[in-house]
Amino acid sequence: MDKVKGEKSFDNTKKKLKANLASVGEWFKQAAWLQVVLIVGVIFALLLSIPSIVKCSQDLSEDSKFFKDSTIPFSRLLDEDGKYAKGNSGLVGNANLNGTESYSEDLEGFVVLFYNIDDETFMGEQQKYFEDGLKFLQKNNEKIGKNIKFFSVDVSWNPNWKSGDTNDYSSTGNYVNETKNSSSKSQRISLQQQKDYLKDAILPTYIAQINGSGKYGVNDKYISEEVKVSDLQNSDFTSDYAGNNASVSYHTIPTCFVTYIKQKGENKYDINKPDKVRFKQSLSLSSESDAAKEIMDLFNFKINSSQNIN
Repeated sequence: MDKVKGEKSFDNTKKKLKANLASVGEWFKQAAWLQVVLIVGVIFALLLSIPSIVKCSQDLSEDSKFFKDSTIPFSRLLDEDGKYAKGNSGLVGNANLNGTESYSEDLEGFVVLFYNIDDETFMGEQQKYFEDGLKFLQKNNEKIGKNIKFFSVDVSWNPNWKSGDTNDYSSTGNYVNETKNSSSKSQRISLQQQKDYLKDAILPTYIAQINGSGKYGVNDKYISEEVKVSDLQNSDFTSDYAGNNASVSYHTIPTCFVTYIKQKGENKYDINKPDKVRFKQSLSLSSESDAAKEIMDLFNFKINSSQNIN
């Protein structure tokens, strides 16, 4: 009996609900003004959302040109009398592995990137994340602001370039980023200069980071298993031959960030003694926040490491 009463009560409730909905629907049909208000509201909402949609689409589709726009002649780094030292210098830190944040009043320096335009992933989304991460820091960290110095050097070269090719590579192979449409030699860096810089500056610093004899001790984030010392030592830039005991043949300096730091009282930087070297393989550039952490490390504001020292 109770069950039957319950079913009847539920049916009555359903009938009342349907009747109420039907009356609301009928009222809505007759209230033409309300229909107009809703339609206008939807149109306004769509119009207001268009700028955000367009901006989001642009952010996803536009390629960053930050590294190219930051390119300087390699000769600027090789300056003998220090005349570029002032122009190169910006804010750096003196952080160590204890994880604290540091902004030095006694030191100055800069970061230079050696890049290859053929590296599609690095020159694509990773470049965009790096640019966005840097802009984020400049906007939200008043100490950093516009006070840091970042440069890049294009080391691109195609050893198989032949006369008549449409790509922008040197016909001689002696200079690796001279475009065929430009007579300027200001941006050139020769293969010999690349070999010398790799041997005299990058390799000693990288080896010190591997064996822990550098100023930052052993930091796994400064070491890349994909970049082997033997490969760097034995590669022949001018051919596909990897050389003895080398598994990879580098045609140019591998993509890497190099940090220079000096005392403010010193006249110039020692080009063969960078503070640190970070190959792209050791960097996490998969998001804006990751890139911001790596940039803090590159400028020595805060070491990006899970390790600590006493």
